[in-house]
Amino acid sequence: MDFSPVTLEALIKTEPCRTLKTAPYPPSLPRSEMGQKAAGSILIFVLWVLALASLLAQQYLLHNREQGSLIKSAWRRYRYEVAADSAVQLFSSGSFEPLLRQAGQFGKWVRLDVGGVLMWVKWDSESSRVNLNTASDERIRDTLLELFGDESGRDAGAVADAILDWRDDDDLVRINGAEASYYESVNVSYRPADGPFKALTELLLVKGVTERLFWGDPYQGILNELQADQEEISEQGTKSPSSILESFTIYGKNVMRLTIVLPWSEKVYGLRVVLFEHSGGKWVPFAGYGREFLKLKGQEGTIETTRGGSAL
Repeated sequence: MDFSPVTLEALIKTEPCRTLKTAPYPPSLPRSEMGQKAAGSILIFVLWVLALASLLAQQYLLHNREQGSLIKSAWRRYRYEVAADSAVQLFSSGSFEPLLRQAGQFGKWVRLDVGGVLMWVKWDSESSRVNLNTASDERIRDTLLELFGDESGRDAGAVADAILDWRDDDDLVRINGAEASYYESVNVSYRPADGPFKALTELLLVKGVTERLFWGDPYQGILNELQADQEEISEQGTKSPSSILESFTIYGKNVMRLTIVLPWSEKVYGLRVVLFEHSGGKWVPFAGYGREFLKLKGQEGTIETTRGGSAL
């Protein structure tokens, strides 16, 4: 083996140089343009984060506002319910009726202030109403005719027939009445009682008796009575009934009725009707009805200041 030294010239002659080929690089961007693109991407990301944070904050505030509104409404409702209960206790004592009679306000709407809660109350006897279970057919028809106010009496007569068919003990159908076959045909789960009414709300089951007809509009009833007082035409017997609930009863003359109208809010008011019987030297509540109402268009005004003078 030959280990003689090899010169550079000889190595070049025997091993020619090989040129390495590399892939071309893309042209580099100027530093200023690269910085601008990076800053733009960061700005877009920050804007998205801010938008998301703003949306979450808005949702949180809206949720808290709704919760606060619900709590405020519930507290107002509770406060008014307690005030109504206090009014019931006030009339139970029997000390309030002489004041009403002395002031000529017995059987009329009176503004009452109970612990800072203003409400309208009316205290009167069930004897002033028509008894559904004992009144004659003609008396019931006349009362409904006055309530409907229609000259023909067609609607009043139809409701009267249905009420009378409900309370009588036979299956004979009056001209516009309804017996078991009618209620079966409209697929309801009940049939006529064929006996005395046990509750006033039982009337809501009778053919033709609507919610509007039964409950009426207590708010409007107050307005009408106050207007009648101002026009000095509110003598006994001149006021028309405003609802079946106001016109009829199933109780005797020894039962008193307290009607309360409470303004839950600017658009909603509540009605409570409490019935009392005399026992142990005081009036004891034994039955009651209640409902909420939306103020109709044109009733947005308050009735708290319609009648002059301070609240009782």
